[in-house]
Amino acid sequence: MSSLTIVLTTHKRDPSYLEATLKSYHETCNHPLDLLVHNLASEREDRDLLLVGTKETRFLTEEENIEKQSLGLRVRVTHATRLALEMADGECILLQDDIKFSAGWLGKLADHLAALEERDNALVSLFSHRQSEVEGLVKWDPKTYWGLQGMFFGKAARLATIAQAFQTSGPGRLWPTENNSTAPGADVRLQRFLLDNSAFTLFAIYPSLVQHTGTVSSITSKMKDMRSPTFQESRPPVTWPKFQLKRSR
Repeated sequence: MSSLTIVLTTHKRDPSYLEATLKSYHETCNHPLDLLVHNLASEREDRDLLLVGTKETRFLTEEENIEKQSLGLRVRVTHATRLALEMADGECILLQDDIKFSAGWLGKLADHLAALEERDNALVSLFSHRQSEVEGLVKWDPKTYWGLQGMFFGKAARLATIAQAFQTSGPGRLWPTENNSTAPGADVRLQRFLLDNSAFTLFAIYPSLVQHTGTVSSITSKMKDMRSPTFQESRPPVTWPKFQLKRSR
């Protein structure tokens, strides 16, 4: 995939999530990885971990951190999402820091995208919480969509969502950010964008290429163990037919 940027977003939370996600990424993929760290560099004690095996690690500037602090907690994920997508020039895969990857996931994604028409306007989720009787690339009705665990953005889709879905201030901001209890999160903003813009199409891949490993919401601090029922970390083990040895007399 030419002109592809893969960006993983992270913020201060249990470091074991990020460590496991990076380990899984580098075991299953050799494409350069960028990091958007949604904190100042001075706030992170795990800077050495963040710098290992990544092409670019971008921390917040003082000005961006001030903007972040002015936002409700729920909207900070939107803020990080926009900054991460702005790191790309063309197509982008956006990843969160609490996932693991199936073997050969990037090659499988490339195969599906190669057959996709209007790729520039496509969004492809690497994760789905839903079952599917069909394998491969399946259109996903935005009405039932949630989750930004792993998402491919075609170039036009990336630019449009930056301008319309993920603005947290200024004229491009479509939804309020002041009241944290009612402000929509990044995935809800993306859902509303897709419902309002039929030129862009959402797909999911079955089986899911990534699995959500987080168990506690970083926004509400509540248990939220949402897994993909179709994820396969590797090829299923070979099942040999049962047989019995007969003793010779």
